[in-house]
Amino acid sequence: MKLIGFEEGLFPELDNYNAGFNKGSRRLKVTIDTLAAKTHYIENYPELLFNTLDLLPNIRNHRCSHGENEHAGRDYDMSHIFSPIKIVGDVIDTVHLFEHVALEIQCQVAEMQECSGLTCNYWEPETRYDVFIEYEEAPIAEFSCLTSLKLINSQINTPEEPFNIRDVLMLATTIARQGVEDAGSLSSHLGWSNGKLNRIIAELQELKFPFSAHLPAA
Repeated sequence: MKLIGFEEGLFPELDNYNAGFNKGSRRLKVTIDTLAAKTHYIENYPELLFNTLDLLPNIRNHRCSHGENEHAGRDYDMSHIFSPIKIVGDVIDTVHLFEHVALEIQCQVAEMQECSGLTCNYWEPETRYDVFIEYEEAPIAEFSCLTSLKLINSQINTPEEPFNIRDVLMLATTIARQGVEDAGSLSSHLGWSNGKLNRIIAELQELKFPFSAHLPAA
């Protein structure tokens, strides 16, 4: 999947499609293109879902009460798969999982008590999707979406290097919640070597994590 762009706004028309949105809240529109063949996403979805739930088990507690949950007429029947989020047996399932991963990352890093999202597909081009993420801090929301995209792509494609989402989230939450950016303090707090800290800092930079003006250097 490929990120096309971000757009911040209120998008009040979304309130008609997801009652979980807080009235007047700000939403980030994330436009995504799916690049691989339809069968690639559908055939890899079950393993993707279960691996993602293993990495981010709290997604099992998400309340996903919107969207189509009918399997008739779809190219593939996924009605046998137990999932805490809606499955329709199409490419949109992968994009919808991206939404839930982004919401989970944002809630962990920013300590948001709740936030909602919505996944919409285009008629044309049919490979394009808009995902709306409710947010309080736009930079954290964008970081969460970029991290979610990298996690999904690292599982359905063959990455050059494995993506360690747990270490990325551990460092991001430590900085965001405790306001610690001093390299020595971070290494001591996390029990990491300077080399490992530098590697994960580089990953956060790639994912546009909103460091303060003084980036920690180990």
